[in-house]
Amino acid sequence: MNVCVLKFGGAILKDESDRLIVINKVKKKLESGCKVIVVVSAMGRYNDPYATDTLIEHAKFLEKKDKDRLISLGEIISTMVLANQIAQENICTHPVSEKELGIYTNSEWGKGKVISLNPLRLNKLLNLYDVLVVPGFIGVNKNGDVVTLGRGGSDFSAVLIAHMLGIGKVEFYKDVEGVLSGNPKYIKNPRKYDYLSYNQMLLLSENGAQILQKNAILAARNYNIELEVLPIYSNDVGTTISLKGVNENYLAIMNENDCINIIGNYTNEEIELIKKMLNNNEFEYELTLLTNVIKIDLTKGSANELSNYLHDELIRNHHTNLGIYLSGDVGEEKI
Repeated sequence: MNVCVLKFGGAILKDESDRLIVINKVKKKLESGCKVIVVVSAMGRYNDPYATDTLIEHAKFLEKKDKDRLISLGEIISTMVLANQIAQENICTHPVSEKELGIYTNSEWGKGKVISLNPLRLNKLLNLYDVLVVPGFIGVNKNGDVVTLGRGGSDFSAVLIAHMLGIGKVEFYKDVEGVLSGNPKYIKNPRKYDYLSYNQMLLLSENGAQILQKNAILAARNYNIELEVLPIYSNDVGTTISLKGVNENYLAIMNENDCINIIGNYTNEEIELIKKMLNNNEFEYELTLLTNVIKIDLTKGSANELSNYLHDELIRNHHTNLGIYLSGDVGEEKI
């Protein structure tokens, strides 16, 4: 039995029209001979009624166990709504419950640790249905209570499901072309990386890029599961993340407030080039060289302006493997 695992984020699931695009992706997989597991996040973003952070606001005064019960409803609602819409297309579909998932955790509410995986129920369901819609972000403890897996945990769920079913790849659909050299909200014409290694993607994730959750990347590396970051609104090739990545001098640039971190196996030539750019443009700064990090603390000048300038000079003109992420990419995103 061929099975594909597809992961869709909450922003893509918010509107019925976007969910139709999701369904078309599912149909293409079915036509290729795959059964499909669709892993979903909570619908929408902050301030949308069923988004995770909205539900967190409603759970401020609940005990931790009850807070997890409420927060998990975002993914459960997404599961039910999408499964219903897929079923309307005469596709044999089942919304998987948290107790059918086979992801078992401890009772560390809000950041459950996975203790064991059991694919028995999912395998039985795959024999009965063509599409399973699965709530990400959640597992259950030994008492059957819902335990959430931490921020961004739906990505982690998708990798765990692939591992327990022996599937070698997970496809993550995003509203960008793939993993880019900068956030397109701030950087003009960022470069798309065709290939990254797990370690390169981890560097991005640990330093602000919110493309994939860190635990998902670690699990994929441990289990050697290939990750693909693909555009939801086209059929273009995205970014493949696996053991093999781009060259070892890969760099990434992260910006948080007035601090810019250049992360990666940088060279002396790149250090001198960065110093020259800073000095020629009247930025006032402190430069600190750490292992795999060049830290720039600006005391005068715009970090956004500098990030765009670095992107133009280092990527477009010098063609180095460098990525730039701006303020707003670092820290916790409202989801």
